Amino acid sequence: MIDRSHWRWCVAGVLVFVPVYLAYVLTHEHPSLGGGLFLMMGEEIVAHGYTLPTRISHYTSGGIPFSYPPLMLFVVGFLLDIGAPPLALARLFPGVVVACALIVYAVAATELLQSRRQGAFAAIVVATAPSVLHLTLTAGGTVRAAALLFTSAGIYTGVRLFKTGSRTWLLASMGLFGATLLTHPLYTFFFGTSYLVLYVWLDRTVDGLLRGAVVAAGGIVLAAPWWLPVVSTHGFEVFLQAGSTHDGIGYLNWYQEFPTETVSVPSPWPPLAILSGLFLLVRRKPMLPSWFVVVGFLTGRDEFLLVIGAMMVAVSLFEGVVPLLRRIETTVLETIETRDGTALSACKRGAMRLRSNGPRGCVLAILILGLVTAYGTTSAAVYVAGGDADDELPMFVHGSDVTATEWVRSNTTENASFVVIGDVAEWFPLLTDRTNLVVPQGSEWEGTRDRQMHMRDQLRPCLDASCLTSRLDQFNLDPDYVYLTASGYARKDRQAGERRWTRLGRSLRQSPDYEVVFETKGTLIVRRR
Repeated sequence: MIDRSHWRWCVAGVLVFVPVYLAYVLTHEHPSLGGGLFLMMGEEIVAHGYTLPTRISHYTSGGIPFSYPPLMLFVVGFLLDIGAPPLALARLFPGVVVACALIVYAVAATELLQSRRQGAFAAIVVATAPSVLHLTLTAGGTVRAAALLFTSAGIYTGVRLFKTGSRTWLLASMGLFGATLLTHPLYTFFFGTSYLVLYVWLDRTVDGLLRGAVVAAGGIVLAAPWWLPVVSTHGFEVFLQAGSTHDGIGYLNWYQEFPTETVSVPSPWPPLAILSGLFLLVRRKPMLPSWFVVVGFLTGRDEFLLVIGAMMVAVSLFEGVVPLLRRIETTVLETIETRDGTALSACKRGAMRLRSNGPRGCVLAILILGLVTAYGTTSAAVYVAGGDADDELPMFVHGSDVTATEWVRSNTTENASFVVIGDVAEWFPLLTDRTNLVVPQGSEWEGTRDRQMHMRDQLRPCLDASCLTSRLDQFNLDPDYVYLTASGYARKDRQAGERRWTRLGRSLRQSPDYEVVFETKGTLIVRRR
Protein backbone atom coordinates (compact mmCIF):
# COMPACT_ATOMS: atom_id res chain seq x y z
CA MET A 1 0.00 0.00 0.00
CA ILE A 2 1.05 3.63 -0.53
CA ASP A 3 1.94 5.27 2.80
CA ARG A 4 -0.13 8.37 3.44
CA SER A 5 3.00 10.33 4.31
CA HIS A 6 4.15 9.96 0.71
CA TRP A 7 1.01 11.35 -0.94
CA ARG A 8 3.12 14.04 -2.61
CA TRP A 9 4.58 11.46 -4.99
CA CYS A 10 1.09 10.67 -6.25
CA VAL A 11 0.35 14.26 -7.26
CA ALA A 12 3.55 14.81 -9.26
CA GLY A 13 1.74 13.99 -12.48
CA VAL A 14 -1.04 16.45 -11.62
CA LEU A 15 1.46 19.25 -10.96
CA VAL A 16 2.97 18.75 -14.40
CA PHE A 17 -0.47 18.39 -15.97
CA VAL A 18 -1.71 21.76 -14.66
CA PRO A 19 0.27 23.93 -17.15
CA VAL A 20 -0.74 21.58 -19.97
CA TYR A 21 -4.39 21.89 -18.96
CA LEU A 22 -4.12 25.67 -18.73
CA ALA A 23 -2.51 25.80 -22.17
CA TYR A 24 -5.52 23.94 -23.54
CA VAL A 25 -8.17 26.00 -21.75
CA LEU A 26 -6.58 29.37 -22.52
CA THR A 27 -6.27 28.62 -26.23
CA HIS A 28 -9.68 27.03 -26.75
CA GLU A 29 -12.73 29.24 -26.37
CA HIS A 30 -14.80 26.14 -27.06
CA PRO A 31 -14.02 22.43 -26.61
CA SER A 32 -11.75 20.62 -29.02
CA LEU A 33 -12.80 17.76 -31.32
CA GLY A 34 -16.14 15.97 -30.98
CA GLY A 35 -18.25 15.37 -27.90
CA GLY A 36 -21.73 16.57 -28.70
CA LEU A 37 -23.13 13.06 -28.94
CA PHE A 38 -22.10 12.19 -25.37
CA LEU A 39 -23.76 15.36 -24.09
CA MET A 40 -26.86 14.60 -26.14
CA MET A 41 -27.01 11.14 -24.59
CA GLY A 42 -26.72 12.70 -21.15
CA GLU A 43 -29.62 15.03 -21.95
CA GLU A 44 -31.74 12.10 -23.15
CA ILE A 45 -31.03 10.16 -19.94
CA VAL A 46 -32.27 13.13 -17.90
CA ALA A 47 -35.31 13.56 -20.17
CA HIS A 48 -36.21 9.91 -19.51
CA GLY A 49 -36.10 10.34 -15.75
CA TYR A 50 -32.55 9.01 -15.36
CA THR A 51 -33.36 5.78 -17.14
CA LEU A 52 -31.92 4.42 -20.37
CA PRO A 53 -33.55 5.75 -23.55
CA THR A 54 -33.96 3.40 -26.49
CA ARG A 55 -32.84 5.83 -29.21
CA ILE A 56 -31.02 9.14 -29.53
CA SER A 57 -32.92 11.44 -31.86
CA HIS A 58 -31.57 13.93 -34.43
CA TYR A 59 -28.45 11.90 -35.28
CA THR A 60 -29.44 10.86 -38.83
CA SER A 61 -33.05 10.77 -39.97
CA GLY A 62 -34.25 8.01 -37.65
CA GLY A 63 -31.87 8.59 -34.78
CA ILE A 64 -29.45 5.97 -33.47
CA PRO A 65 -29.92 3.18 -30.91
CA PHE A 66 -28.80 4.00 -27.39
CA SER A 67 -26.29 1.26 -26.72
CA TYR A 68 -23.25 3.10 -25.39
CA PRO A 69 -21.90 2.30 -21.90
CA PRO A 70 -23.84 4.79 -19.78
CA LEU A 71 -22.03 5.30 -16.47
CA MET A 72 -20.36 8.65 -17.24
CA LEU A 73 -23.30 9.68 -19.40
CA PHE A 74 -25.39 9.66 -16.22
CA VAL A 75 -22.76 11.92 -14.62
CA VAL A 76 -22.80 14.24 -17.63
CA GLY A 77 -26.59 14.26 -17.63
CA PHE A 78 -26.69 15.16 -13.95
CA LEU A 79 -24.24 18.04 -14.43
CA LEU A 80 -26.33 19.34 -17.32
CA ASP A 81 -29.46 18.91 -15.23
CA ILE A 82 -28.13 21.14 -12.45
CA GLY A 83 -27.27 23.87 -14.92
CA ALA A 84 -23.81 23.24 -16.35
CA PRO A 85 -23.52 24.89 -19.81
CA PRO A 86 -22.87 22.11 -22.37
CA LEU A 87 -19.91 23.71 -24.14
CA ALA A 88 -18.25 24.80 -20.90
CA LEU A 89 -18.75 21.33 -19.44
CA ALA A 90 -17.14 19.68 -22.47
CA ARG A 91 -14.25 22.16 -22.34
CA LEU A 92 -13.41 22.08 -18.63
CA PHE A 93 -14.63 18.87 -17.00
CA PRO A 94 -12.48 16.31 -18.88
CA GLY A 95 -9.32 17.91 -17.47
CA VAL A 96 -10.63 17.49 -13.94
CA VAL A 97 -11.23 13.79 -14.56
CA VAL A 98 -7.76 13.44 -16.13
CA ALA A 99 -6.19 14.93 -12.98
CA CYS A 100 -8.02 12.39 -10.82
CA ALA A 101 -6.95 9.59 -13.15
CA LEU A 102 -3.29 10.66 -12.88
CA ILE A 103 -3.35 10.31 -9.10
CA VAL A 104 -4.83 6.82 -9.34
CA TYR A 105 -2.38 5.88 -12.09
CA ALA A 106 0.57 7.00 -9.93
CA VAL A 107 -0.66 4.75 -7.12
CA ALA A 108 -1.03 1.81 -9.51
CA ALA A 109 2.40 2.34 -11.09
CA THR A 110 3.99 2.64 -7.65
CA GLU A 111 2.46 -0.65 -6.57
CA LEU A 112 3.54 -2.47 -9.72
CA LEU A 113 7.06 -1.01 -9.88
CA GLN A 114 7.58 -0.97 -6.10
CA SER A 115 9.06 2.52 -6.27
CA ARG A 116 7.43 5.82 -5.39
CA ARG A 117 9.78 7.82 -7.59
CA GLN A 118 9.23 5.54 -10.57
CA GLY A 119 5.47 5.63 -10.08
CA ALA A 120 5.49 9.42 -9.88
CA PHE A 121 7.62 9.78 -13.00
CA ALA A 122 5.41 7.34 -14.90
CA ALA A 123 2.44 9.58 -14.04
CA ILE A 124 4.39 12.58 -15.35
CA VAL A 125 4.89 10.77 -18.66
CA VAL A 126 1.18 9.95 -18.95
CA ALA A 127 0.26 13.54 -18.03
CA THR A 128 2.34 14.91 -20.91
CA ALA A 129 1.83 12.21 -23.54
CA PRO A 130 -0.05 13.55 -26.60
CA SER A 131 -1.33 10.05 -27.34
CA VAL A 132 -3.13 10.00 -23.99
CA LEU A 133 -4.23 13.65 -23.99
CA HIS A 134 -5.67 13.47 -27.50
CA LEU A 135 -8.94 11.84 -26.45
CA THR A 136 -8.97 12.34 -22.67
CA LEU A 137 -8.50 16.11 -22.42
CA THR A 138 -10.75 17.00 -25.36
CA ALA A 139 -14.55 17.30 -25.52
CA GLY A 140 -15.34 13.59 -25.29
CA GLY A 141 -12.70 13.06 -22.64
CA THR A 142 -15.07 12.79 -19.70
CA VAL A 143 -15.84 9.23 -20.75
CA ARG A 144 -12.33 8.22 -21.78
CA ALA A 145 -10.57 9.86 -18.82
CA ALA A 146 -12.95 8.11 -16.43
CA ALA A 147 -12.15 4.83 -18.16
CA LEU A 148 -8.44 5.57 -17.67
CA LEU A 149 -9.13 6.18 -13.98
CA PHE A 150 -11.07 2.92 -13.53
CA THR A 151 -8.50 0.92 -15.49
CA SER A 152 -5.61 2.40 -13.50
CA ALA A 153 -7.38 1.52 -10.27
CA GLY A 154 -8.02 -1.93 -11.72
CA ILE A 155 -4.31 -2.39 -12.43
CA TYR A 156 -3.57 -1.56 -8.80
CA THR A 157 -6.15 -3.99 -7.42
CA GLY A 158 -5.10 -6.58 -10.00
CA VAL A 159 -1.49 -6.48 -8.83
CA ARG A 160 -2.67 -6.87 -5.24
CA LEU A 161 -5.07 -9.64 -6.21
CA PHE A 162 -2.53 -11.77 -8.06
CA LYS A 163 0.07 -11.24 -5.34
CA THR A 164 -2.13 -11.98 -2.34
CA GLY A 165 -5.27 -13.76 -3.57
CA SER A 166 -7.25 -11.64 -1.10
CA ARG A 167 -11.03 -11.62 -1.39
CA THR A 168 -10.97 -7.86 -0.75
CA TRP A 169 -8.96 -7.25 -3.91
CA LEU A 170 -11.10 -9.75 -5.80
CA LEU A 171 -14.26 -7.78 -5.02
CA ALA A 172 -12.55 -4.45 -5.75
CA SER A 173 -11.27 -5.72 -9.10
CA MET A 174 -14.70 -7.04 -9.96
CA GLY A 175 -16.29 -3.67 -9.23
CA LEU A 176 -13.68 -1.77 -11.23
CA PHE A 177 -14.03 -4.07 -14.21
CA GLY A 178 -17.78 -3.53 -14.09
CA ALA A 179 -17.27 0.24 -13.90
CA THR A 180 -14.91 0.14 -16.89
CA LEU A 181 -17.36 -2.01 -18.83
CA LEU A 182 -20.02 0.61 -18.09
CA THR A 183 -17.74 3.41 -19.31
CA HIS A 184 -15.80 2.57 -22.47
CA PRO A 185 -15.60 -0.59 -24.63
CA LEU A 186 -11.95 -0.25 -25.72
CA TYR A 187 -10.73 0.37 -22.19
CA THR A 188 -12.67 -2.71 -21.12
CA PHE A 189 -10.60 -4.74 -23.56
CA PHE A 190 -7.40 -3.09 -22.31
CA PHE A 191 -8.43 -3.88 -18.73
CA GLY A 192 -8.98 -7.55 -19.53
CA THR A 193 -5.75 -7.85 -21.52
CA SER A 194 -3.81 -6.27 -18.67
CA TYR A 195 -5.20 -8.79 -16.20
CA LEU A 196 -4.10 -11.67 -18.40
CA VAL A 197 -0.57 -10.27 -18.51
CA LEU A 198 -0.52 -9.63 -14.75
CA TYR A 199 -1.73 -13.16 -14.13
CA VAL A 200 1.03 -14.65 -16.28
CA TRP A 201 3.80 -12.73 -14.54
CA LEU A 202 2.51 -12.51 -10.96
CA ASP A 203 0.54 -15.69 -10.33
CA ARG A 204 0.36 -18.52 -12.90
CA THR A 205 -1.73 -20.78 -10.64
CA VAL A 206 -5.08 -22.40 -11.24
CA ASP A 207 -6.53 -20.41 -8.35
CA GLY A 208 -5.24 -17.20 -9.91
CA LEU A 209 -6.84 -18.09 -13.22
CA LEU A 210 -10.14 -18.75 -11.47
CA ARG A 211 -9.91 -15.44 -9.64
CA GLY A 212 -9.38 -13.66 -12.95
CA ALA A 213 -12.42 -15.42 -14.39
CA VAL A 214 -14.49 -14.37 -11.37
CA VAL A 215 -13.43 -10.75 -11.93
CA ALA A 216 -14.59 -10.93 -15.54
CA ALA A 217 -17.86 -12.70 -14.77
CA GLY A 218 -18.63 -10.46 -11.82
CA GLY A 219 -17.98 -7.30 -13.82
CA ILE A 220 -20.29 -8.50 -16.58
CA VAL A 221 -23.02 -9.20 -14.03
CA LEU A 222 -22.59 -5.76 -12.46
CA ALA A 223 -23.00 -4.18 -15.90
CA ALA A 224 -26.16 -6.19 -16.65
CA PRO A 225 -28.54 -3.27 -15.91
CA TRP A 226 -27.07 -1.69 -19.04
CA TRP A 227 -26.45 -4.49 -21.50
CA LEU A 228 -29.54 -6.60 -20.75
CA PRO A 229 -32.03 -3.86 -21.77
CA VAL A 230 -29.89 -3.03 -24.80
CA VAL A 231 -29.85 -6.64 -25.96
CA SER A 232 -33.57 -7.06 -25.35
CA THR A 233 -34.33 -3.91 -27.36
CA HIS A 234 -31.74 -3.91 -30.13
CA GLY A 235 -30.32 -7.43 -30.12
CA PHE A 236 -26.76 -8.55 -29.41
CA GLU A 237 -25.70 -7.65 -32.94
CA VAL A 238 -25.67 -3.97 -31.96
CA PHE A 239 -22.43 -4.67 -30.08
CA LEU A 240 -20.98 -6.65 -32.96
CA GLN A 241 -21.75 -3.80 -35.36
CA ALA A 242 -20.03 -1.27 -33.10
CA GLY A 243 -17.04 -3.55 -32.57
CA SER A 244 -16.53 -3.99 -36.30
CA THR A 245 -15.78 -0.26 -36.69
CA HIS A 246 -12.56 -0.71 -34.69
CA ASP A 247 -11.13 -3.21 -37.21
CA GLY A 248 -11.47 -6.14 -34.85
CA ILE A 249 -8.54 -7.63 -32.95
CA GLY A 250 -4.99 -7.89 -34.21
CA TYR A 251 -2.70 -5.13 -35.50
CA LEU A 252 0.35 -6.81 -36.99
CA ASN A 253 1.98 -3.54 -38.02
CA TRP A 254 1.23 -1.58 -34.86
CA TYR A 255 4.92 -0.90 -34.20
CA GLN A 256 5.30 0.80 -37.58
CA GLU A 257 2.56 3.32 -36.76
CA PHE A 258 3.59 4.11 -33.19
CA PRO A 259 2.98 6.93 -32.47
CA THR A 260 0.17 7.90 -34.83
CA GLU A 261 -0.15 11.51 -33.59
CA THR A 262 1.80 14.16 -35.47
CA VAL A 263 3.18 16.74 -33.05
CA SER A 264 4.81 20.09 -33.89
CA VAL A 265 7.27 19.66 -31.02
CA PRO A 266 7.94 15.90 -31.02
CA SER A 267 7.16 14.17 -27.76
CA PRO A 268 10.13 12.38 -26.16
CA TRP A 269 8.04 9.60 -24.68
CA PRO A 270 7.32 7.25 -27.64
CA PRO A 271 10.99 6.81 -28.63
CA LEU A 272 12.01 6.57 -24.98
CA ALA A 273 9.35 3.90 -24.46
CA ILE A 274 10.82 1.79 -27.27
CA LEU A 275 14.38 2.22 -25.98
CA SER A 276 13.22 1.47 -22.45
CA GLY A 277 11.57 -1.74 -23.58
CA LEU A 278 14.85 -2.87 -25.14
CA PHE A 279 16.71 -1.93 -21.95
CA LEU A 280 14.34 -3.99 -19.82
CA LEU A 281 14.70 -6.99 -22.12
CA VAL A 282 18.48 -6.76 -21.84
CA ARG A 283 18.11 -6.55 -18.06
CA ARG A 284 15.86 -9.64 -18.17
CA LYS A 285 12.78 -7.82 -16.93
CA PRO A 286 10.30 -8.85 -19.61
CA MET A 287 6.94 -8.18 -17.90
CA LEU A 288 6.44 -4.58 -19.04
CA PRO A 289 7.82 -5.14 -22.58
CA SER A 290 5.61 -8.21 -23.05
CA TRP A 291 2.59 -6.25 -21.83
CA PHE A 292 3.49 -3.47 -24.26
CA VAL A 293 3.77 -5.86 -27.22
CA VAL A 294 0.57 -7.79 -26.40
CA VAL A 295 -1.48 -4.59 -26.08
CA GLY A 296 0.07 -3.19 -29.25
CA PHE A 297 -0.77 -6.31 -31.21
CA LEU A 298 -4.30 -6.67 -29.86
CA THR A 299 -5.40 -3.02 -29.82
CA GLY A 300 -2.91 -0.92 -31.78
CA ARG A 301 -3.91 2.05 -29.57
CA ASP A 302 -1.20 4.57 -28.70
CA GLU A 303 -2.96 5.72 -25.54
CA PHE A 304 -2.79 2.21 -24.08
CA LEU A 305 0.80 1.75 -25.21
CA LEU A 306 1.84 4.97 -23.46
CA VAL A 307 0.11 3.91 -20.24
CA ILE A 308 2.47 0.92 -20.22
CA GLY A 309 5.36 2.72 -21.91
CA ALA A 310 5.36 5.37 -19.18
CA MET A 311 6.23 2.71 -16.62
CA MET A 312 8.97 1.33 -18.88
CA VAL A 313 10.46 4.82 -19.23
CA ALA A 314 10.38 5.35 -15.47
CA VAL A 315 12.11 2.04 -14.74
CA SER A 316 14.82 2.52 -17.37
CA LEU A 317 15.57 6.07 -16.23
CA PHE A 318 15.81 5.27 -12.53
CA GLU A 319 17.49 1.87 -12.87
CA GLY A 320 19.64 2.59 -15.92
CA VAL A 321 20.21 6.27 -16.60
CA VAL A 322 20.32 7.60 -13.03
CA PRO A 323 22.95 5.08 -11.83
CA LEU A 324 25.02 5.87 -14.93
CA LEU A 325 24.80 9.60 -14.28
CA ARG A 326 25.72 9.02 -10.66
CA ARG A 327 28.87 7.17 -11.70
CA ILE A 328 29.74 9.95 -14.14
CA GLU A 329 29.23 12.57 -11.45
CA THR A 330 31.37 10.58 -9.03
CA THR A 331 34.18 10.43 -11.55
CA VAL A 332 33.97 14.15 -12.21
CA LEU A 333 33.97 15.03 -8.52
CA GLU A 334 36.92 12.77 -7.83
CA THR A 335 38.97 14.47 -10.53
CA ILE A 336 38.44 17.98 -9.18
CA GLU A 337 41.83 19.08 -7.90
CA THR A 338 41.88 22.68 -6.71
CA ARG A 339 42.64 24.74 -3.65
CA ASP A 340 40.09 25.06 -0.88
CA GLY A 341 38.04 28.21 -1.03
CA THR A 342 37.74 28.37 -4.80
CA ALA A 343 34.32 28.35 -6.46
CA LEU A 344 35.04 24.91 -7.92
CA SER A 345 35.84 23.49 -4.52
CA ALA A 346 32.69 25.03 -3.09
CA CYS A 347 30.67 23.37 -5.86
CA LYS A 348 32.27 20.06 -5.03
CA ARG A 349 31.46 20.35 -1.33
CA GLY A 350 27.87 21.34 -2.13
CA ALA A 351 27.45 18.40 -4.48
CA MET A 352 28.89 15.99 -1.93
CA ARG A 353 26.52 17.26 0.75
CA LEU A 354 23.58 16.81 -1.64
CA ARG A 355 24.73 13.31 -2.49
CA SER A 356 24.77 12.35 1.17
CA ASN A 357 20.99 12.22 0.87
CA GLY A 358 21.26 9.14 -1.33
CA PRO A 359 20.64 8.41 -5.04
CA ARG A 360 18.12 11.19 -5.42
CA GLY A 361 20.87 13.64 -4.53
CA CYS A 362 22.68 13.14 -7.85
CA VAL A 363 22.89 16.66 -9.25
CA LEU A 364 23.43 15.50 -12.81
CA ALA A 365 20.48 13.09 -12.65
CA ILE A 366 18.19 15.78 -11.25
CA LEU A 367 19.28 18.12 -14.03
CA ILE A 368 18.76 15.58 -16.82
CA LEU A 369 15.41 14.33 -15.51
CA GLY A 370 14.28 17.92 -15.04
CA LEU A 371 15.22 18.82 -18.61
CA VAL A 372 13.47 15.76 -20.04
CA THR A 373 10.35 16.53 -18.00
CA ALA A 374 10.41 20.19 -19.04
CA TYR A 375 10.76 19.26 -22.69
CA GLY A 376 7.96 16.68 -22.46
CA THR A 377 5.71 19.23 -20.76
CA THR A 378 6.51 21.84 -23.40
CA SER A 379 5.75 19.37 -26.18
CA ALA A 380 2.40 18.52 -24.59
CA ALA A 381 1.52 22.18 -24.00
CA VAL A 382 2.26 23.08 -27.62
CA TYR A 383 0.25 20.07 -28.75
CA VAL A 384 -2.88 20.89 -26.77
CA ALA A 385 -2.62 24.60 -27.57
CA GLY A 386 -2.82 23.83 -31.27
CA GLY A 387 -0.24 24.21 -33.99
CA ASP A 388 0.58 23.27 -37.54
CA ALA A 389 0.46 19.49 -37.19
CA ASP A 390 -2.58 17.71 -38.61
CA ASP A 391 -3.45 15.83 -35.44
CA GLU A 392 -3.30 18.69 -32.97
CA LEU A 393 -6.48 19.75 -31.29
CA PRO A 394 -8.72 22.07 -33.33
CA MET A 395 -12.07 23.33 -32.13
CA PHE A 396 -15.02 21.83 -33.98
CA VAL A 397 -17.32 24.57 -32.65
CA HIS A 398 -16.63 28.29 -33.16
CA GLY A 399 -18.34 31.48 -32.09
CA SER A 400 -20.07 31.77 -35.45
CA ASP A 401 -21.52 28.28 -34.96
CA VAL A 402 -22.91 29.23 -31.56
CA THR A 403 -24.66 32.23 -33.13
CA ALA A 404 -25.94 30.20 -36.08
CA THR A 405 -27.25 27.32 -33.98
CA GLU A 406 -29.10 29.76 -31.73
CA TRP A 407 -30.78 31.14 -34.86
CA VAL A 408 -31.69 27.61 -35.95
CA ARG A 409 -33.33 26.88 -32.58
CA SER A 410 -35.40 30.06 -32.77
CA ASN A 411 -36.30 30.19 -36.46
CA THR A 412 -36.84 26.64 -37.73
CA THR A 413 -39.48 24.05 -36.95
CA GLU A 414 -38.69 21.17 -34.61
CA ASN A 415 -38.91 18.63 -37.44
CA ALA A 416 -36.55 20.57 -39.74
CA SER A 417 -33.71 18.53 -41.22
CA PHE A 418 -30.22 19.68 -42.15
CA VAL A 419 -27.11 18.52 -43.93
CA VAL A 420 -24.16 20.07 -42.13
CA ILE A 421 -20.85 20.38 -43.98
CA GLY A 422 -18.01 20.81 -41.51
CA ASP A 423 -16.68 19.54 -38.20
CA VAL A 424 -19.57 21.07 -36.30
CA ALA A 425 -21.84 18.35 -37.76
CA GLU A 426 -21.40 16.16 -34.66
CA TRP A 427 -22.28 19.04 -32.33
CA PHE A 428 -25.19 20.34 -34.41
CA PRO A 429 -28.02 18.11 -33.03
CA LEU A 430 -27.04 18.97 -29.45
CA LEU A 431 -26.84 22.72 -30.05
CA THR A 432 -30.02 22.99 -32.14
CA ASP A 433 -32.27 20.06 -31.20
CA ARG A 434 -32.66 19.56 -34.96
CA THR A 435 -31.82 16.59 -37.20
CA ASN A 436 -28.54 16.29 -39.06
CA LEU A 437 -28.92 13.72 -41.83
CA VAL A 438 -25.20 13.10 -42.32
CA VAL A 439 -23.28 12.43 -39.12
CA PRO A 440 -21.10 9.31 -38.75
CA GLN A 441 -20.67 9.53 -34.97
CA GLY A 442 -22.88 6.96 -33.27
CA SER A 443 -23.96 5.32 -36.51
CA GLU A 444 -21.66 2.36 -35.76
CA TRP A 445 -24.31 1.10 -33.33
CA GLU A 446 -26.77 1.03 -36.24
CA GLY A 447 -24.32 -0.61 -38.64
CA THR A 448 -24.49 2.37 -41.04
CA ARG A 449 -21.18 4.07 -40.24
CA ASP A 450 -19.60 3.19 -43.59
CA ARG A 451 -22.53 4.72 -45.46
CA GLN A 452 -22.51 7.83 -43.29
CA MET A 453 -18.80 8.34 -43.79
CA HIS A 454 -19.13 7.74 -47.52
CA MET A 455 -21.85 10.38 -47.79
CA ARG A 456 -19.79 12.86 -45.79
CA ASP A 457 -16.70 12.22 -47.90
CA GLN A 458 -18.67 12.62 -51.13
CA LEU A 459 -20.26 15.89 -50.02
CA ARG A 460 -16.97 17.33 -48.80
CA PRO A 461 -15.34 18.00 -52.22
CA CYS A 462 -18.36 19.85 -53.69
CA LEU A 463 -17.44 23.39 -54.75
CA ASP A 464 -20.70 24.45 -56.40
CA ALA A 465 -24.44 24.11 -55.89
CA SER A 466 -24.96 21.69 -58.77
CA CYS A 467 -22.46 19.22 -57.27
CA LEU A 468 -24.13 19.49 -53.88
CA THR A 469 -27.60 18.92 -55.35
CA SER A 470 -26.35 15.96 -57.35
CA ARG A 471 -24.83 14.34 -54.25
CA LEU A 472 -27.96 14.90 -52.19
CA ASP A 473 -30.08 13.29 -54.89
CA GLN A 474 -27.59 10.43 -55.27
CA PHE A 475 -27.96 9.51 -51.59
CA ASN A 476 -31.71 10.20 -51.43
CA LEU A 477 -31.16 13.01 -48.97
CA ASP A 478 -33.86 15.67 -48.84
CA PRO A 479 -32.81 18.19 -46.18
CA ASP A 480 -34.79 21.34 -45.55
CA TYR A 481 -31.55 23.26 -45.05
CA VAL A 482 -27.84 23.04 -45.79
CA TYR A 483 -25.43 24.39 -43.17
CA LEU A 484 -21.95 25.39 -44.39
CA THR A 485 -19.06 26.47 -42.15
CA ALA A 486 -15.97 28.49 -42.97
CA SER A 487 -13.92 26.33 -40.58
CA GLY A 488 -14.79 23.24 -42.61
CA TYR A 489 -12.94 20.09 -41.59
CA ALA A 490 -9.96 21.37 -39.63
CA ARG A 491 -7.94 18.19 -39.66
CA LYS A 492 -6.09 17.66 -42.96
CA ASP A 493 -8.60 19.81 -44.85
CA ARG A 494 -7.84 23.41 -44.00
CA GLN A 495 -6.95 24.68 -47.47
CA ALA A 496 -9.74 22.67 -49.08
CA GLY A 497 -12.12 24.11 -46.50
CA GLU A 498 -11.21 27.65 -47.47
CA ARG A 499 -11.85 26.89 -51.14
CA ARG A 500 -15.16 25.20 -50.32
CA TRP A 501 -16.31 28.13 -48.18
CA THR A 502 -15.46 30.66 -50.90
CA ARG A 503 -16.62 28.82 -53.99
CA LEU A 504 -19.52 26.72 -52.70
CA GLY A 505 -20.78 29.62 -50.61
CA ARG A 506 -20.79 31.93 -53.62
CA SER A 507 -22.51 29.30 -55.76
CA LEU A 508 -25.23 28.68 -53.15
CA ARG A 509 -25.94 32.40 -52.89
CA GLN A 510 -26.40 32.61 -56.66
CA SER A 511 -28.26 29.33 -57.19
CA PRO A 512 -32.02 29.41 -57.89
CA ASP A 513 -32.31 26.08 -56.02
CA TYR A 514 -31.24 27.55 -52.69
CA GLU A 515 -32.22 30.56 -50.62
CA VAL A 516 -29.92 32.15 -48.05
CA VAL A 517 -31.74 32.40 -44.72
CA PHE A 518 -28.86 33.14 -42.35
CA GLU A 519 -25.26 34.23 -42.80
CA THR A 520 -22.31 35.35 -40.69
CA LYS A 521 -18.59 35.57 -41.40
CA GLY A 522 -18.21 31.91 -40.49
CA THR A 523 -21.51 30.23 -41.34
CA LEU A 524 -24.01 30.08 -44.17
CA ILE A 525 -27.46 28.48 -43.92
CA VAL A 526 -29.52 28.00 -47.07
CA ARG A 527 -33.01 26.60 -47.55
CA ARG A 528 -33.71 24.23 -50.41
CA ARG A 529 -36.43 25.57 -52.69
